[in-house]
Amino acid sequence: GAERCPAGTYSIGGVDDCLPCPSGETSTEGSAGCSTCTSCAAGRYKVADCSPTSETQCGDCSVGQASMGGEATACTECNGPGQY
Repeated sequence: GAERCPAGTYSIGGVDDCLPCPSGETSTEGSAGCSTCTSCAAGRYKVADCSPTSETQCGDCSVGQASMGGEATACTECNGPGQY
């Protein structure tokens, strides 16, 4: 095992085969394991789901908008009384 596994796969020490990351997990090149995809923080929204080769992509809410983060794919307008 001198070869490095590509992103989206992993290898357990001493094993020559690169195994794919399961759904909902991601890895970088040469990883010994996969990690659970991150979720977006409050005030951010999901731009793109994670894949085995890339982490979750998050965007920031604009002024006057809010998001609880997590699986939210858009921000909501703060348009109620006393909201900004």
